[in-house]
Amino acid sequence: MRMGRMVLSLGLAGFVAVFLGGVAQAACVQSDIAGTWYIHLTNEDEDGAWRLWAYCTVKVKSTGAVVAGTACKTSQGDTQTINGGKFTVGSDCVWNGNLKIGNGAVIDHGIVNRGKDFVSAVGHDQNGGLIKLDGVKK
Repeated sequence: MRMGRMVLSLGLAGFVAVFLGGVAQAACVQSDIAGTWYIHLTNEDEDGAWRLWAYCTVKVKSTGAVVAGTACKTSQGDTQTINGGKFTVGSDCVWNGNLKIGNGAVIDHGIVNRGKDFVSAVGHDQNGGLIKLDGVKK
């Protein structure tokens, strides 16, 4: 029975080492989010009565600055121009910032995946509505 426990212990130790090693390798730097992102947003008013979705192409510089001039298409058939913004990502791959479009989108908390090509985030707009954002890096 000791052999079984030893194998189990070594197996668990190996799993922990690989898992923790993978987490350490997942560290992010600001320039990781530079590039073109395809973003999907959903927005709900503070009373939950009104909903809107949009899809956008967002260009982010290595500094996190959002390039103005690209557009979002909304579920209402409108096109809204992005007027800038700024995203930041920490070494823990937590993403936050703002996107200047419509009522403004403030990203309170998001996370970038290990491949640094997907973000999922939540936030709010300037009117107190809720925002859900998902993005895939091109």
